[in-house]
Amino acid sequence: MSRPTERAGGNRRLLALVRLCLDRRLVLLIAATVALQSAAIAFELLLPVLYGRLIDGGLLVGDASHTLTIGLWMLLAVVAQAVVAYGAVRLVALATIAVGTTLRRRLVDGIVAGENHAELEAGGMVTRASRDVMQIQALVSTALSSWYASAALSVFGLVTLFLIAPKAAPLAGAFAVAFAIAGYHFARRMAPRMRTILGVSDRVNTAFSDRIRGSRTLRVLPRFGPVVDPFTSLNKRLRDEELGLGRVLALVVPTSTVITAAGAVAVIAAGATAVHTGSMQVGHLSASITIFLQVLFGLSALLASIMSLPIYLASVDRVHGVVGDGDDEPPGETPSTENRGHALTLEKVTVVDPATGRLALDIPALEIPAGSRVGITGPMGAGKSLLARTIAGLVSPHGGRVTATAASTGEVARPLTICGYQGQDPYLTTGTIRTNLCPGDAIAEPGQALRIAAIDHLVDQRGLDAPVTGGGAEFSGGERQRLALAAALHQSRGLVVLDEPVSAVDPATRTRIADDLFDGEHGTVLVATTDAEILARCDSVVFLERGSVIDVAPHRDLLDRHDDYRLLVGARESQS
Repeated sequence: MSRPTERAGGNRRLLALVRLCLDRRLVLLIAATVALQSAAIAFELLLPVLYGRLIDGGLLVGDASHTLTIGLWMLLAVVAQAVVAYGAVRLVALATIAVGTTLRRRLVDGIVAGENHAELEAGGMVTRASRDVMQIQALVSTALSSWYASAALSVFGLVTLFLIAPKAAPLAGAFAVAFAIAGYHFARRMAPRMRTILGVSDRVNTAFSDRIRGSRTLRVLPRFGPVVDPFTSLNKRLRDEELGLGRVLALVVPTSTVITAAGAVAVIAAGATAVHTGSMQVGHLSASITIFLQVLFGLSALLASIMSLPIYLASVDRVHGVVGDGDDEPPGETPSTENRGHALTLEKVTVVDPATGRLALDIPALEIPAGSRVGITGPMGAGKSLLARTIAGLVSPHGGRVTATAASTGEVARPLTICGYQGQDPYLTTGTIRTNLCPGDAIAEPGQALRIAAIDHLVDQRGLDAPVTGGGAEFSGGERQRLALAAALHQSRGLVVLDEPVSAVDPATRTRIADDLFDGEHGTVLVATTDAEILARCDSVVFLERGSVIDVAPHRDLLDRHDDYRLLVGARESQS
């Protein structure tokens, strides 16, 4: 998605939340806030004007009465500014509370109304959404205070300059415009990089966790050829983006300093000339310089505060995803585009075993429809696990390619970026259950995935923040396997690849998991196994021998066509 499209989508979601929260009371609060903020700015600009008059009519001529009178007016202006500023802060707080109340009410209604959000998951969703609402409240507070005050100070300041110093005002205005143009240029260059850094940082954290997870460990993969390590590439991209942002930031202070200094010198020079000719008084020159610096300060503050906008918009996106556009349709009825799955295409995929030089995998062509349940089976050494890892993006083929195409949008994605993968020998990293299931997300509640993996009761007893040590020594082999299955389901973005997912699970639990796994909406699901019960539930089965596809057909058809297949699954059934 292009950046203009992203900005348009973000603006649309922001406007949708504005329409949702905007009622008569909030409109009145905003109007009153703007009025009081404007009054506070007016008093702030009045002070240098009064001080200029104090210089011209009092200090320079020695008029004590005039000095005292202007001093009293300045004191009154300061008191008035403090009063209206306090009132504005109170109104900003009331407006922020009103927005938060509306959004929290809609969020709770949306989460509770969603049929797919059960008790274990809803609490975490409310917590996470409440934090996003706090960010949106901060956005409202910043917009009504810092952003408006900075913009108003700049505009009102220029108007005041033209009124009190018409000779110096054009120069001041020109430098203010130059400052604004430079600030806009820097903002345009920095904002996209900040958005990218926020997104890539999350992906780096996830990739780093995946790098050390047993389900995606790279220590067993080198003999199958070069492996794509997403952490290295993502970390390099993050470093490059941060360096690019740093280079832009390194120019901000020198540029603003040069413009400010040059502008101040120009205003002083023009004012001094006017004072020399008698068309301007010294006090007005002093006021002009002060107001000019206030204008530039307002522009600087506006630029600095806008830099936090990407963080706020990320919260806007998440809240909008729950409350929608504020219509009356119940939340959760629109099917997730991720759950529709991805269609997989394998074209001339080959993987060579470097140890022997032989072809370990040779797939001329293979099509897997979006949303299908596909089994991968074959005798020992046929390449089941290797094909699963290749499809998941954990093994880079020596030739050919694997592509994943979203059913809903037609967008092509790298399988590794959308795949939830469970290996044969799951390994739990030191940390907590939550960090193993949801790397990079400290408040996630993967309730649905835990229920499908039939591990929800254990997690409910111990808690998601229960410690994990020694590779998961606290859990049995079946429990580790089910936790890894839950992690794969939770991390999936429309593609789930499982390698013997329930081999260490008792038959009753295995049947329960299979029921939920094959009946629910999990996108495209691939299972490498020789379990006849699971293969019978698949839409089709890829039958492998010696790294090549022998046939692709439903389980029953393969039983009729191939004696080897019948012997394979029969032997498995007898072992079970």
